[in-house]
Amino acid sequence: MLGDHVSITSQKDFWINTFLPFSAAMAASGTLIPLFIISAGVGGTVADIGIFSAISTLVSLPLAFIWGKLTDDSGKRKIFILVMFLSGCGILLGYAFSNFLGSSSQIFLFLLILAIMSGLLLGSGSTARTMYIFDKYPPDQWEEKISKYQQRSGLGACFGLVFGGLFQTFFIDEYMLFFLICAILCGLSAAMAYLYLKDVSLDKRTEFKTIKSSIMNSDLPVYSSLIQAQRISYKMEPTDQKGPTKSQITSTLVLFFLGGFTLFLASNLTFTPLAAYMVQTPPEGLGIPPSFVFWVFLSYYAISVVGYTFAGNWIDKRGNRKILFTGLFMRIAVYGVFAIFSFFTFALTGSFIYVIVLLVFGGLSYSLMNVALQNALPRLIEKNVGEILAIYSIIIGSSAIIGSYFSGFLALSMGYFWVFILSVIFAAIAGVIYWFTLKKKVN
Repeated sequence: MLGDHVSITSQKDFWINTFLPFSAAMAASGTLIPLFIISAGVGGTVADIGIFSAISTLVSLPLAFIWGKLTDDSGKRKIFILVMFLSGCGILLGYAFSNFLGSSSQIFLFLLILAIMSGLLLGSGSTARTMYIFDKYPPDQWEEKISKYQQRSGLGACFGLVFGGLFQTFFIDEYMLFFLICAILCGLSAAMAYLYLKDVSLDKRTEFKTIKSSIMNSDLPVYSSLIQAQRISYKMEPTDQKGPTKSQITSTLVLFFLGGFTLFLASNLTFTPLAAYMVQTPPEGLGIPPSFVFWVFLSYYAISVVGYTFAGNWIDKRGNRKILFTGLFMRIAVYGVFAIFSFFTFALTGSFIYVIVLLVFGGLSYSLMNVALQNALPRLIEKNVGEILAIYSIIIGSSAIIGSYFSGFLALSMGYFWVFILSVIFAAIAGVIYWFTLKKKVN
């Protein structure tokens, strides 16, 4: 009987594997694209990396709410995920053949168009994949399934970075073949999604607002006055005087969004120009060979997989708030050490192993924060989950635009030291916001 249960559970979760090839392609190409932009063929700078990233995110913002609303109103998830996979395939094919355009100015313009297309289309499945988890599983399994999804995506990213590192070692500057293989991986995800993703019918969805479930780790403010026992209701009746009012939920969400904005602003300030910082020669950078960059980021994704593997259980035992702040303190420390590295560039030239250690802690911190935040947000919402998730995506996207755009210019004009110091400051501000938000009592 136990074996039958495991088999059924495994079959039910197999759809998560459809994201693995796509994640591999996105991690590999996302690491190479900044290096491609500053290559001799394109002739871009670290500021151009920030501009491309900012433009892509800027274009995606108006569509984030639309994608979320379409996901809610249509009740469909599969079609939006397919659009994301197929768009990734087409965009990477564009990168593969961009070198045939001739001059660097023509390539630069074409890459700008691809950045715009990325913003238009790659966000189509972001809300849908999260909603698919909410449709398919009861609330007491969300953190487990979110962790499992992130784990598989992380494994895919690790495979992609191993491929990228080996490819750059043996086939230096063979950009066309590299992007072509990544495009094929996206196509593989689309084929798997077509076969294994099945939209859940309305009468079978386990929507949290209509389900009662045992929650052992609900330490979030919106439920702080409701936890009189281990069992709580996700359907909040208007006659329940103990429940939070709409204005209280709104104010909590606003603070939660503000914390997310500052947290991801710090992340984008550091990670947008990080690959360029590592390969640039001293004193501007660390002078790490380009092929080594893949192995550095591999440490980030590999430890993220470990974090995602255990994050759900850790949240069950310690609560969302504790796991969130554990990850946040790690992230602040990583930014701080990067600032020290950039200040003593000469003494740390070629410090490959130090950067790997830093990225290990950076990856673990992100996995903890990401699962805690994804598990927290839907528990603050009574309805229209897709739209609220889309609004959150817009807010996070705004921080990505600002962080990506200004990180390159800050690095060029003031040096990487100030980029990392600002990341420390904004991450600390996010910590203060989350501290007061998640400690707030609802009467």
